[in-house]
Order: sequence, then C-alpha cells, then structure tokens
Amino acid sequence: MEEVLGYWIKLDDFFNFYRSLNLTVFPLAPRSKEPREGLRWKDLSKEELLTVFEKGDNLAVRIEKPFFVIDCDEKKLLRLFLDEVGQTLIVETRRGYHLYLKSKGNYYPKANLQSKCVQLLAATRYAVAPPSVVDGHQYRFISKGPIAELDESKVRLLETIIEFIAKHEKIILEFSRVWTEGHRHNLSLWLNGALRKTGIPKFEAGVIVKSICLLADDPEITDRLRALHDTFMKPLSEIAAWSKLKEELSSFLGPDEAEGLFKILPQKFNIEVRPLSEVVAEARPIDWIIEGLIPKYGFVILAGKAGVGKSFLSLHLAHCVASGGSFLGVLPVAVSGKVLLIDNENYPGIYKQRVEALKLNPLDDIDVVVMENFSLDHDRCLNWLEGVLGENRYRLIIFDAWTNLVSKTDENKATDVSRVLSRLRKISYDHECCFVLIHHLRKNLPFAVEAKDEIRGSSVLVNEADIVLLLQSFKDSKILKTIKQRYGEEQTFEIQFEKSDEKLLIKGKPVVFEDFQSEVVKALEAIAEYIEAKGNPATRRELIESLPFPEGTLKRALNLGVNLGRIVRTGRGIYALPAKLEQFV
Repeated sequence: MEEVLGYWIKLDDFFNFYRSLNLTVFPLAPRSKEPREGLRWKDLSKEELLTVFEKGDNLAVRIEKPFFVIDCDEKKLLRLFLDEVGQTLIVETRRGYHLYLKSKGNYYPKANLQSKCVQLLAATRYAVAPPSVVDGHQYRFISKGPIAELDESKVRLLETIIEFIAKHEKIILEFSRVWTEGHRHNLSLWLNGALRKTGIPKFEAGVIVKSICLLADDPEITDRLRALHDTFMKPLSEIAAWSKLKEELSSFLGPDEAEGLFKILPQKFNIEVRPLSEVVAEARPIDWIIEGLIPKYGFVILAGKAGVGKSFLSLHLAHCVASGGSFLGVLPVAVSGKVLLIDNENYPGIYKQRVEALKLNPLDDIDVVVMENFSLDHDRCLNWLEGVLGENRYRLIIFDAWTNLVSKTDENKATDVSRVLSRLRKISYDHECCFVLIHHLRKNLPFAVEAKDEIRGSSVLVNEADIVLLLQSFKDSKILKTIKQRYGEEQTFEIQFEKSDEKLLIKGKPVVFEDFQSEVVKALEAIAEYIEAKGNPATRRELIESLPFPEGTLKRALNLGVNLGRIVRTGRGIYALPAKLEQFV
C-alpha cells in the first residue's frame, strides 16, 4: 500500500510540473515508448488523460501548438541548437536530448523525421518524458529552465538547420569519422572549397562543417567556421578544393577509401550541352494563370507611382487566383492555386483595412509573410523560399515591394540586380510558379522617351522580367498597360476603383493602347500645335493657362520636347518651334 501511495505522490509532482508549463501528458505502456493499447490519446482532453494513468505507466507529452520538440539523437549536436535558442527545457533521453520550444508568432513548424541524427516533432506527435523508463534508462530533466519562446525567423532557422542535416547526413557522419587530429585543419580548408564550388550556400555549408566538428570533438570549431567564411568571400579562382581534398584523404585513408568519400559529396558544377531539337521537343509550354498577364511560371513586374493602387490591385489579384475568380471582372483565372504575399512595406493593420474595404471572403489559400525582414538578396531567405515552395505548391508569389526587399543590392548596378533576378527566374521555372514584383517609378524624372524609362533602378529589372505592367492614374480612372511582353501581345486596360454598398470594387475593361498614350506625349503634341497655330513663341505660363493638361505634365512635356528637338527654348520660359530651312532661302 505504501509503495503504491509513494508512486502516485511522485507522479503527481510531475503532473503539477507539466501543468505549470501548460503541457498535456498521457500514459504510455510500462517501460515502453508506445501508448497504452486502445488509448485515444489524440482525442481526450488534458484532464481526461490524467485520470487514465495506472501504476507503472510511462509518461509522454502530447505535442500541441505552439509547442514543438527537437529530438536530438546525437548528443554532440546539442550545441548546434543551443547556440541558436539559448536555455530551454531539456530532457535527457535514452540516446540524446529533447529540447522543448515554443513558437510565439503565428508561424508553426512542420514535423521533419528525415534524419537519424535530429528530428523535429510537431503537433499530433508525442515525446517520451520523465519519469519514464525505457530499456533501463530513466528519462530525466537536465535543464528545467522555462521553455524558450521563439519568433518566426528563429523557428524557420531551426527548421532549415534540421533540413540541411537530413540532406547532408551521410557527408556529416562519414567526414566526422575521419576528422582526426593532424588532418582536420587541411580537411576543413579543402572541404570548405569543395562545398563552395558545388554551389552550396554559405549557411548550408556552415551547418555541414559545424556538425562535423561537433561530432568529431574538434576543439577549434570557431577557427573552422571562420575559415569557411573566408572561403566564401574569396573569388572561386583563388579557392583550392577537389585535388587538395583528395590528396589529404588519400594520405591517411588510402586512395580507395578517399574515392568512396568523394562519391558522397555533391557533384561538381557542370553545364549540360543539349541538341536544340531535344530542348524544343521537351520544352514546357507557355501556359497562363491569367491569359496574357500572369504566366504559370515567370517573372512579372507591376510598377507605378506611390499611392496609385499597386498593393490594392495585387491583393485583388491574389484573391482572384486563390479563389478562381475573374481579375478586373473581365479576365478569367485559367489556373487557380495558393498565393503567398511577402511584404516588407505594409503592416498587418493595413492588410486588415484593405481586406475589409474589398470585402474579400473567403481568404482561403492566401498566406502572408509581413514585416519579417525577408531579403531577396540573402541566400538564406531564398533557400527558405525554395523549401516553402517545395512544401506548399504556391501558384503565385507577390513581393511588395522591391525597394524594401533588398538590403545589400544597389538597384542601379546591373550586376547586383541581375544576380538576384536570375536566381528568382530559375526558382520560378523549377517550381512552376509566377513571381510578381511590385516596384516604384523614378521621382522627378523630367522626361521619359519610353514608359520603361520611368521604372526605378537598373534597366536589368525590365530586361530580366518576362512581363512588365505599368499602373498609372488617368483622369478619373487608372490605366494598366503592358510595356514589355516576352510571350505575346501587349494589352491595355482601363480600371475603375468604385465604391458600391461600402465595398471597393476593382473593375476593368480592355481599351486600345493608342487611346491612352502617355499624357506627356499628348501634351507635347498640343504644345507644338498651339505654337504653330499662334505663329509666334509662347511662354510657359501662357501654355499652362491655355492647354487642358496639369502643370506638371506640361513642364515634363516641355523638357521632353527640348530634348527631342521638337521645340526650342528661345529665352527664359519662352518656347518656339525649330526654324525651318525655307526661312533661310
């Protein structure tokens, strides 16, 4: 009787501890990692589960949002995660550790069981917990510190680390085996070079090297990671890699074992040459999400001045693609699908206002990343994006806006911009999705011979894009027109933002492009006609008062006319037509 009573008193202490952390526990079969037979542990409430414990039962924590657990079966890899999260609740398991963590934002990770070394346990799974005993080992707390609360960026970082460990597990385990004193210095230098030359990003390579060092008890891990950083900062031509690595491995393993290790490394960079006939025969057709505007894969720019309605229009576009509706009320969505908005410009409150204004319902299949410091020019962010696209099959991804989504790129340098956009186009093709990039126009541009010239930054932005759409205000409406089209004919739409029954409607109709040519060009034609009809030069003030164009448009038209030689400035604020040849004969 006393033995039974002592068991329940001890177990009750654990119940109270888990309850204080808001964790749900349930019984496992005695000395087992499996739930008791017939126990509906996923369905019963927290209180109901406490009533079904029997003497000798093991105990498990049911993992529920916002909690998740990193199951680190390789004890030496614990530091890999503690360096990122700091102190948290840690349980020593039979082979390694369980790290209990909590997501404090809306983002919640997905389970990842691909690695033998480390797994991520998420909702609908469970973790064996103290005071359970399995194979003679009692699970125990080695840190009862509060469960670390992590923001979305940190949770995603942990997901990425576990993903890379699973992806490169064989390399990590095999190289840690040969990472011995007397050789590991050279091995780290040449392995760094090999990883760089295969195109693996620096952060991914860092996970590989740090994991190897931890498993091999390398005391100089900081130096190894510093050397990795230096390798990734050098030009490729200055980096030693394959021959040196093979030479070092062969020196103490022999050529056969060295060759075996080489085979598990990623393949060297290779460019495939193929017959054009084969490429044409196997080419993926140009299909459309929205005919003529949004391709199934490709890169589209939506440009316009601040406040013209680009973000409103993109939200309308997102809802149409997600719901299978009709864009502008006239363009059917041929292929609907999930949409992801990545926005470093607008706060969540602005989204709330816009969703309510447009009365968007439902909001299914539209996901957002808002104000999360996502950067298009950071490999880590693009690697994360590729992972998300692989898991979620987003059809359309909208970036708002270019200026806020690059942190180290000079938008006026062609090489900087091309590096980012070339990779985006490849990701788009590989994952068969369309990227729409919202972008701004230049400020105070005195004239633009072509509409493309008005787009901010390097001309590479326009050159790399498959389609460029320009949104402009025009009298009481707006004009959306194609100013670059790689796949077909250019189109123009007149768009109305109308309020009806407290709902903002976005409607459009196709129009003839010539009817909506640049207002600046129209104003220039009117200026030339006015001066010719008058027969004498005209002042700028006279033109502003006499012609039906805004003052700013007329000033830009005058500058454009002077630059093109259509009109000449004969004095301060005085303009005339160029002298004709017959005046001098």
